[in-house]
Amino acid sequence: MHIKKGFTLVEVLIVVVIIIILAGVGVPLSADYVSSRQLYNEATQLQQDLLRVQNLAITHSTESKFPITFSSSSSYVYAVDEAGTKTTTRTLPSSVNIYDVKVGGAGVTLPVSFNFDNQGILHKVGATDTCTLEVYIQFTGGSKQIKVIVSPIGRVTIDWVKK
Repeated sequence: MHIKKGFTLVEVLIVVVIIIILAGVGVPLSADYVSSRQLYNEATQLQQDLLRVQNLAITHSTESKFPITFSSSSSYVYAVDEAGTKTTTRTLPSSVNIYDVKVGGAGVTLPVSFNFDNQGILHKVGATDTCTLEVYIQFTGGSKQIKVIVSPIGRVTIDWVKK
């Protein structure tokens, strides 16, 4: 009596077909996840930068020394010292851009600057009234969109527009 060890050709083909099917389903899902994650990471970076500028204004008890300026659809700049000589420039990756900036629900043209007062409330530079800010960021082509919101009381949040 001879005991056979190993796999038959049919068994190997079935395993290969299952692997191909799983790869066919998994690759598009992972590509979608990667683009969503990249967009969310850029929104989180903007949120953290807004919170940093807010905290600088609060800790230095100032109202106009730490502006953040949205200069184009691909970058923004903020001051990190009271004199305004040290700045940080954030440039978005080529696959991500700022497609809209709204103040109080109305669109504004770039460049536009904002600052926080000593209580963490946002103001448009040159205006005394508090404002809400919405910065819309999208993946190239608009397939995915997210917004970073600064509320009238200074809360900074992220919300998906199109996932």
